Amino acid sequence: MDYLNKTQLRELFTIAYSHNKLHHLSLITGFWHGLRSSEVCGSKGIRGHQIFNGKLTVKRLKRSEITTQPLHLCPEDVIFDETPLIAMAKDKPNELLFNWTRQRTDQFIKKYAIEAGLQLATPPKGSKQVHFHQLKHSAAMILFEHCQSVGQVKGFLGHKSAGSTMCYLVEHDKTKAEAVMAGLQL
Repeated sequence: MDYLNKTQLRELFTIAYSHNKLHHLSLITGFWHGLRSSEVCGSKGIRGHQIFNGKLTVKRLKRSEITTQPLHLCPEDVIFDETPLIAMAKDKPNELLFNWTRQRTDQFIKKYAIEAGLQLATPPKGSKQVHFHQLKHSAAMILFEHCQSVGQVKGFLGHKSAGSTMCYLVEHDKTKAEAVMAGLQL
């Protein structure tokens, strides 16, 4: 499993929401902004001051760009709503909002993925397991399916090169992928 579709994301986020609202918020923030686990939590994670005027600014890792993106505010759909980040940012302007390790994130995302039926408790050797980085892949694929622009996905992910972005655009329809590559203009 290289990325999660919209239905699978909703299942994963719904389970997370039912267990732990803070875990849930870290997952949807990672998804909505195409972030790595270490860009959300841990010592390089999100601090309150990075959220301002309804936007999140993140210094991407691995020599990528700084991105500023609007928060996804939709209180009518709590499963995908980032509104609680605003209050957290005001309460903790200089503190980490998700103060736990990447390893802890791996533990709870695995637990929620198993409960959502997205992976087995003991997967067969060599099979793919759900992990935080798949949220970034999922965001890239969903955006690409919507806009069909490698350039837009590149900017969203904060990549400096289109080559990095293409690694995220796993396309199962070979003809479509070839057409995109032929028309790639950055």
